[in-house]
Amino acid sequence: MANLPFLSMNDTHYDDDGHHHDDDHPLNSHKDVLTAKAVTMVVLCTVSTTMGIIPMFLAKWFKWDLNGQNPRSTKVVSLLLGFGGGVLFSTTFLHLMPEVAEGVGNLVESGKMEELPFPLAYMLACVGFFIMYLVEESVHTYLRKRQKERQISDKKDVHRSTNELVENGQIAPSCVNHSHLHTGHSHLPMITNPDDDFLITSLRGLLIVLGLSVHELFEGLAIGLESSASHVWYMFLAVASHKFVIAFCIGVELLASRTRPYLSVIYTCTFAVVSPIGIGIGMGLVGGGSAAASGPMAVILQGLASGTLLYVVFFEILQEHRTGLWQYVSILFGFLVMFGLQMSSKYKQFYLTLNSLA
Repeated sequence: MANLPFLSMNDTHYDDDGHHHDDDHPLNSHKDVLTAKAVTMVVLCTVSTTMGIIPMFLAKWFKWDLNGQNPRSTKVVSLLLGFGGGVLFSTTFLHLMPEVAEGVGNLVESGKMEELPFPLAYMLACVGFFIMYLVEESVHTYLRKRQKERQISDKKDVHRSTNELVENGQIAPSCVNHSHLHTGHSHLPMITNPDDDFLITSLRGLLIVLGLSVHELFEGLAIGLESSASHVWYMFLAVASHKFVIAFCIGVELLASRTRPYLSVIYTCTFAVVSPIGIGIGMGLVGGGSAAASGPMAVILQGLASGTLLYVVFFEILQEHRTGLWQYVSILFGFLVMFGLQMSSKYKQFYLTLNSLA
C-alpha cells in the first residue's frame, strides 16, 4: 500500500495508447457503457415527449387561458430552470471541460495531435459557444424580420380601410402586441401573434424548435462521447434536469401560440429525439471507449459540446432568470447537487481502486 501512487479526485488517467483507466473496472465494461447510453436515449426521448404534450391535457382539464402568457415568468418554472442552470454550470466546468483538456493532452502525448501555442480544449469550448450564439441569433433575426413585415402589412391594411378597422377592432391591438415579440435572449422567443396565417405560425414554431434542437444535439453528443457508465449517468442527470423543463415550456408556448395540436406533437417529438440522435452519433464515434482513444475528432466534438452548454448556462438561464435570492438559491442548489454526485462517484472509484490493489 505504501507504494500506491496518489490518485487524483479530479483526473481521469489514460495509457499512452489512449486507453481509459476507468474502463478497467467491471462496472465500466464495454457492454455496461453501451447499455447506459441506450437507456438514456430511450428515457430522454420518451420523457421529453411526455413533458411537451402534458400542457395540452392540462389546458383542457384546468381550462387555461394562455394568451400572451410566458410560462417562463411563473415562479415554479423559473426556479426549475435555475436549478437546471446550476446543474449545467457544474457539469461544464467541473466535468466536461477538464475531461476535454485531459483528452487533448493525451492526444498530444501519444503523437496523434500536435501541441498548439494556445489551450485547444478551451478554444474548442469558445468555438462551440459562438456556434450556438450564431444559430440562435440567426433564428431570432429571421423571426423579428418576419414580424416586422407582418406589422407593416397590417398597418397598410389599416390605413387603406378605416371602415375595416372599425369593424375588426382586433387589428390595432395586434399591431401593438407585436412590438413585444422578443427583447432578449431566451430558449424560446414568445409566439405572440395569434392572427398570423397558418404558414407563418407553423414556420415560426418549427424554427424555434430547430434552433433549440441544435444545442440539444450537442448535449446528446456529450453523453454519447463519455467513456464510463458512471459518467454517462452523471451527464444524463445534467442534461435531463434541463431538457425536461424546456420540453414543458415548449408545450406551453406552442399552446399559447394556438399552434395546431398535431403540429405541436410533431415539434415536441422533434425536440425530444435530437438528444438521442446526438447520443447515437457519439456511440458511433467511440462505442464504449473514451473520446481520446477514438482520436482527435471525438475530442473536438466533445469540446464543442461543452461550449454549447456554456452558452445555455450564461445566455439562456443566468441572464434571463436573475429574479432574486430564491433564483440564486435554486442555481446554487443545482450546482451543489451535481458537485456532490461527482465527488461521491470519485470517492467510490477511489476506494474501489484501493480495494482492488490491496
